[in-house]
Amino acid sequence: MIRLIYTPLGCRDSSEFLIKESFKDKNDADYSGTLYLTPSSIKIKEAQKKLHDFSVSRSLNCYIPPEFATIKMHCKKIYSFTGKKRIVQKDLIPVILSRISGKGLGFCSLIADFIKSVKQTYPNKDIESISNYFNDIFSELNIPEYIWSNVSDCLKIFGDYQLFLDRNMLIDEEDVVIQTANRLMSQAWPYFESLILDGFHDPGAAEKNVLKGLILNSKNTLISVPHCVDFKELTKEYISFIKTNFNPAEIYLNKVINNRPVPLFTYQTYAGVEEEIEGIARNIKSLFVSGKFKKLEEIIVALPMLSVYSAMVERIFSRYGIPYDISAKQPLSRPRPFIDLVSMLISVSEDYPKIRFSQLLSSQYFGKIPDELKKWMPFISIHSGIISGKKAWLESLSNGFADISLNPPEDLKTIKSGMEWVFKQMQPLEDIKTGATFKEYAALLQKLSDELGFLMPKNAYPGQYQDAKQYLFEHMSFLGSLFAGNITLSEFIDVVRHILGSSGIESESYGVKIMDLSDMQGLTAEYIYAGGLTDSNLPERPGMDYLLPESVRRRLGFLNLDKFISTQQFNFLRMVNSAKNINLSYPLTDNGDMSLPSPFLYSGCELNMDIPGIYSKEEYLTRGSEIPFSSLISEIKIHPEILSGPAVGKFNGNAVTSVTDVDAYRFCPRKFFIEGALRLKPLNIREFELEASDVGKIAHKIMERLIKEPLTDIQELSNKAYGIIEEILNEKNTDFFWKRLISDTFIEMLPDIYDNEMTLRQNDYISTDTEKTISGEPLKGMRLRGKIDRLDRVGDYVQVIDYKTGSAGLNCKQVLEGNENLQLFLYAAILHSAGYKVNRVGIYSLKDMTIKWCPPKRAKTSGKNGINDYIIASLKFFEDAVNNIRKGNFKAAPLNDYNCRNCHEYALCPYIHQ
Repeated sequence: MIRLIYTPLGCRDSSEFLIKESFKDKNDADYSGTLYLTPSSIKIKEAQKKLHDFSVSRSLNCYIPPEFATIKMHCKKIYSFTGKKRIVQKDLIPVILSRISGKGLGFCSLIADFIKSVKQTYPNKDIESISNYFNDIFSELNIPEYIWSNVSDCLKIFGDYQLFLDRNMLIDEEDVVIQTANRLMSQAWPYFESLILDGFHDPGAAEKNVLKGLILNSKNTLISVPHCVDFKELTKEYISFIKTNFNPAEIYLNKVINNRPVPLFTYQTYAGVEEEIEGIARNIKSLFVSGKFKKLEEIIVALPMLSVYSAMVERIFSRYGIPYDISAKQPLSRPRPFIDLVSMLISVSEDYPKIRFSQLLSSQYFGKIPDELKKWMPFISIHSGIISGKKAWLESLSNGFADISLNPPEDLKTIKSGMEWVFKQMQPLEDIKTGATFKEYAALLQKLSDELGFLMPKNAYPGQYQDAKQYLFEHMSFLGSLFAGNITLSEFIDVVRHILGSSGIESESYGVKIMDLSDMQGLTAEYIYAGGLTDSNLPERPGMDYLLPESVRRRLGFLNLDKFISTQQFNFLRMVNSAKNINLSYPLTDNGDMSLPSPFLYSGCELNMDIPGIYSKEEYLTRGSEIPFSSLISEIKIHPEILSGPAVGKFNGNAVTSVTDVDAYRFCPRKFFIEGALRLKPLNIREFELEASDVGKIAHKIMERLIKEPLTDIQELSNKAYGIIEEILNEKNTDFFWKRLISDTFIEMLPDIYDNEMTLRQNDYISTDTEKTISGEPLKGMRLRGKIDRLDRVGDYVQVIDYKTGSAGLNCKQVLEGNENLQLFLYAAILHSAGYKVNRVGIYSLKDMTIKWCPPKRAKTSGKNGINDYIIASLKFFEDAVNNIRKGNFKAAPLNDYNCRNCHEYALCPYIHQ
């Protein structure tokens, strides 16, 4: 007996009805004679729970369950008993197509989808008849020749693919379905006592053949079809198929009404995607905390494109302490262990580039990489800059640790030997990276992962990681048995990435069900939260078909745009009508872009709702704290007797103090102690640029050589400048790009330099000294030392000049008020104590090609604030700074507030929090 049951949009628990109807006359606990088929594996889990609840209601604590499966799962089970060929996993099909056609993996993924659609729609047809049929349709629709040429090439690859499978005794999943259907159609005895077909509404031709064979070989069949008059186009082919081949008894559950009901529902808006997921989490937590609903497994959260949302859901639900079960398989390309495994291969293929190689050496998933190397690798990577190659990496170790006095030499030796050991292990793979077989690469990949301790020891990592690792190695070995030709390591990496991206692992979890919105068809739950319902997500747009135009897809019977959108609207209305409690929402913005609600929401009513009193774990900790963070920040207090560090000790007794150290203290005493005395500096990522200090040193050397040359005319200066600049730059271990940039910049600046020099050498100019080291005791008991960039003798006087690669920011008035650096004026004080007559000091800006003087020219004419006034003021500020250091005063007191903007101590500074 065959019964066709129509379930309306508002029908709940169709699975429960079918199970009760099928087993109501069952007198024992043996359900094994029943086959339950449904379109999705998620629906299977729901049906299994319904059967268990039904059995418990019959006081059956122990029973033999029926077979629950999808059509493909059942066909693969039958084939495993009778078939002689090995089933090819679907993620390997693009790889096989790529190897036999010579085309890229991306294009072969499109061909794989094309082949799948052809087999599902035209089962048991040979390639030649399919090709002729396609050609007729293309001619009828007047499709351009070049499009047919591409499709014809794909059909040829399709034929080559089938021949390859036959030669190697292989079969894909679509052919398994086709062969199983043929076997069932030729079978003459009952296959199952009862058959339940739940939730199908538009199966493909190959699947219909399987269903026909199963119905013919089953005594009793129950078929449920979701049905609505407004969407009869979606189900009419399936219903017609059943009525044409069989004579079913038709049953209407709850009576299908003529017009689709307009659901009365509300939806909520959130500021953004993050706020939306957090709002759903708060709502679920409020249900549980209030005691209104405790069965978390009866709650479903449905989101569009779950692969995009899953990471955010994991983070937010964990923060709120909500257990969850993500139904979608997580691609193997996402977990960190397999990202690091790919980094290992890329490191060898691309000559150990910085990011990938650093990622490998610092990875916790390679247990045999030395711990010292893992510990210091982030530091080495930050200081290495742009780097690749074994030699460069080994050289970077010495450069990276040059300014770290706390690290003993033996640590560096251990780290270097550890890196050399890693290079040694990777050498066999490096030797064959230009060409080897799949088999050789697969063997070396497994060997290298074992030698570096990938996911070892086994008991330290989740079982699904170990299974995924084995899955990958088995696939690589299988491909090695199929293809003997050589490929490069980069091509092998593409295959590894493809397999990791198209394969997935399931995590064992329990709680709220998180699933893709497209998987919601036919599912029921006590509470359903459907989020992300924007116009770009619902209806979802199908991926671009680069092979077949839409008009051709319609004629061929493939999935077309209208059917794709209608199916989504149908499933949305089923969800809204059948849910006991439903919460719909969408974000107003997504990644900064404004979003509009899905057109499916237009018949609903917008509602703004906030749930007070529900917090995450972090919010509980934050709100429960009574001590403000600023109260924990204090000034640095040091006893004067312990001030003997490398920077601070210079200010004690008769020690010689550096002029730059004085300015560093006055810039900010707290920062001076942290960086100068404790030698604690933040790590900065080295970028592809010249350090400011390196630019300054090069500029100083060039200017030193240039101004010592006789200045006759600009042409002769230019001729000499080329040689001087080239000679100085050749002494530096700098990239050619930067050498060329510096050389071109200075050559362009020569006319301005010449003009400035001609101005400086007027009015009794005698000579110039460069890089002149001076020392003296301008104040009793306070000795100073410094190096002057340039000292010009002009008559009986001298003038001090300091080169700056930036702008000349010297403010003479601020010097007298103590708000400027004292460097030039302390130089003048030292020279003054040594008997020199200092006329003025100035900053020579190589950026602006200007010189700023103190005292300025107008001061000479007015007689106010001569150089002696600046020296006296500077010595007073110098004396105060030295006395404060000797007292151990390192209070946060910046010279200027704007100095704090980019300070690494900003968040922990009492000056900022006062």
